[in-house]
Amino acid sequence: MLFRSKDYCLVPVTDAVTAFYANTRENGASRDRMISLEHLFTLRLIPFAREHHIQYIQEMDNAQVWQKFRQSWRNLNPHRNKKPAPGQENLYKPLSDSTRSRFTTDLRSFLSYCESCEWLSDNWASKKHKIVAYTKIEPKEPFSNEDLFYIYKAWEFVTDGKGYSSKRFGRQNGFEALVFAWTLRYTGLRISDVTALEISQLVPFQHAGFSHAIWCHPSKTRGKEGNFVNIPIPGKD
Repeated sequence: MLFRSKDYCLVPVTDAVTAFYANTRENGASRDRMISLEHLFTLRLIPFAREHHIQYIQEMDNAQVWQKFRQSWRNLNPHRNKKPAPGQENLYKPLSDSTRSRFTTDLRSFLSYCESCEWLSDNWASKKHKIVAYTKIEPKEPFSNEDLFYIYKAWEFVTDGKGYSSKRFGRQNGFEALVFAWTLRYTGLRISDVTALEISQLVPFQHAGFSHAIWCHPSKTRGKEGNFVNIPIPGKD
């Protein structure tokens, strides 16, 4: 049975979330990390509690309510910021496995915090309560082929900063920007790595249908002696 101190009081769900945010910031969380947490707790947990007439976090001190909360997770932007077609306004789209895994990990952190504050008697998102994180994450491209088409097309309109009266199709500054985008796309290198590349690092690489590769030392591996690698890049075809 959970020990109740003499100054024990009921804590609204919104206050519990706010306290968790403050604690996470004090532990050095980045802005991106805080935004990630808001996607679960501000956009999902607080509306869930309101919808089920739950005012206090102590009312959620059981496994069933957290199972129900987890089952409510869905993609809140199924149209990807695009205007839905007629009849698609209520399109339902489940979360990806990677997002569900991240949310499960974040939920465990939140419930662990609530448990340490004596607001909950257990971490109801732990494995012993049959809530598991997805461990198999399918690789995926960050952009669809359609996205890439428009990204590449946009580079054709890059100018030299002297006005937009004439398009710069095929001109050097636009083409260099396009090559920069291609290099990011086909190597997986960071922007900081690509900006540091030199022409001499483009080397012949006759293997598996490739003709050239980039010989480099990615920033992630710097500090490891001799960790230069060949990153094959596709040719014109």
